[in-house]
Amino acid sequence: MNSLLVSICVPVYGVEKYIERCARSLFEQSYENIEYVFVNDCTKDNSIEILKRILLEYPTRAKNTKIINHEKNRGLGAARNTAVANASGDFLMWVDSDDYIDIYCVEKAVAKQAESNADIVNFNAVVLRKYTRDYILHPHINDKDAYCLNLIRLKSPYQVWSRLIRTSLYKKNNIEVREGANFGEDLQVTGILCFYSEKVVTLDEVLYFYDCSNEGSYTNNFSRSKLEQSWASHDAVVKNFEGMDQKYQDAIREALIYRAVSHLIVSVKIKDGDCFYEESRKRIESVKNYNCSSLSAAKRFILKLYKHRFIMKYYVRLMLLLKGSAVFVTKNKKVEEFERYMNKKSRLLCYLYKKAISRGGGYKFIFSMYTKWLGVEINPNMILGEKLRIYHDARGTIINPGAVIGANVCIRHNTTIGSRYFHGGKCPIIEDWVEIGPNVCIIGDVTIGHHSIIAAGSVVTKSVPAYSVIAGNPARVKKRISKEDYIRYCSLNPEG
Repeated sequence: MNSLLVSICVPVYGVEKYIERCARSLFEQSYENIEYVFVNDCTKDNSIEILKRILLEYPTRAKNTKIINHEKNRGLGAARNTAVANASGDFLMWVDSDDYIDIYCVEKAVAKQAESNADIVNFNAVVLRKYTRDYILHPHINDKDAYCLNLIRLKSPYQVWSRLIRTSLYKKNNIEVREGANFGEDLQVTGILCFYSEKVVTLDEVLYFYDCSNEGSYTNNFSRSKLEQSWASHDAVVKNFEGMDQKYQDAIREALIYRAVSHLIVSVKIKDGDCFYEESRKRIESVKNYNCSSLSAAKRFILKLYKHRFIMKYYVRLMLLLKGSAVFVTKNKKVEEFERYMNKKSRLLCYLYKKAISRGGGYKFIFSMYTKWLGVEINPNMILGEKLRIYHDARGTIINPGAVIGANVCIRHNTTIGSRYFHGGKCPIIEDWVEIGPNVCIIGDVTIGHHSIIAAGSVVTKSVPAYSVIAGNPARVKKRISKEDYIRYCSLNPEG
């Protein structure tokens, strides 16, 4: 299995807070035959110095590590091109320098490639935000051409990271990122890489950790420059598929409409949104006979209103106020299936928690009053993941302020999650996708592994591995389960 050489390519710029975590996750991979290609895009901070210091601790990895220096800052697109040009591996893998990967990531991806002889192996990612988390889930691929069209339409995850890619796809087909187009640059290449590949498969494991805790400095800030780069990336896709079958042209038009409507929303959300509005209107009017059926109902209505900016503006504001930005997200089937069973009280609790954390003040008071009305004790100082589900009203539930609750956790009534002591005691960590039955007590410095089930009446005082069913007083592991078993019996069951 170690015969394949894998090049891990890492663009580096302004990541001195994160580069150590990233580098250690790469150098400590269980797979041996790895080449590391770091591209220093003329970073102004100490990222490269920190990287070199960390590299001294891994002498066996140092001999297979390249640090390529740009003479001037050329942007992320150029850094990716430089990395490909210097990659010697049979396959390459992208890791952004503020992200990190599972220690078995390369080994598992290579094993999947060996099993399937695929040109591209996708694997899943967890998105880490300041207070919440979510998942990027790649679909299982039965039809490679249909998958390629969905990449172009922006209906499947199109990031270059969280994939193992055959290097020759880049080099034989001269696939490059358009230099200077650094916003949405991944979109330029993923579709065309898939087009030239013979086979694409998905490894259904979360192996990539995408850290968005610092995203406010880039992706959440909009400017004319980012607008121009975004459309430059779209235009690069148009050029890549120029002269190809009509189905690709249709998919590109769908992507244009999707992007334009998203920018119409941005034009309302930011102070100086004129450039976003004007460019979106121009792009929409340049397309005839487009298909907008894949858009959400809210976005389709915005598309109908785009010529009437005043009315559109107030419709968007109303939707943002009533339902939040999520109303404009086209959800994949797994997410839709799950959210169908989230009750309104759970949604409101999570919404108020986010507001209490981000804005404080009155929202903390409202959060406090709402939890009292629910009959639960939940302090906003705890860490609560997205999409908490509360069944049977969760009355009598107590969660210590020091507890950490992951995403997609289900809690029922009379549950206690807390420390052994009133002051200074360590609190439990509940990982993602954990089902907790009624009358459960989880106490102390314990971690409940993801995709686990805790039976009613259990008293948990020891850590629990992932994919476990536990029960009893004291609780013990009764059974190990697969992810498929968990999904089938728990997370999509409205009654828990």
